[in-house]
Order: sequence, then C-alpha cells, then structure tokens
Amino acid sequence: MNKPFPFAFTLGAIVIVVLYYLFWDTEEPTQENIVEEEISSPIELFIFSWTHR
Repeated sequence: MNKPFPFAFTLGAIVIVVLYYLFWDTEEPTQENIVEEEISSPIELFIFSWTHR
C-alpha cells in the first residue's frame, strides 16, 4: 500500500503545477524573458524542461 501513494501524489502535484503554470502563462506573451526571472526553484525548472520539449 506504500507504493501507489507517492506515485499518485507526485503525479497529482505535477498535474496541478502544470495546469497552474499553463493558465498563468497565458497572460504573458513573452514567456522566454519571464522564465529567466521567475523560475528559481528546481521543481519549476524541472517542470518547465518537461513542458517545453
């Protein structure tokens, strides 16, 4: 029972953050410049690298 929890939690967290990032990013047309300044945590950097392949 220990195995599904971290996987589901991680998947849920990624989905929530990606959805939030996508909705937040729609307001700013110049995302390249904003990414340089706004993304500071490794988690955001990881998600950004995955969403912009």
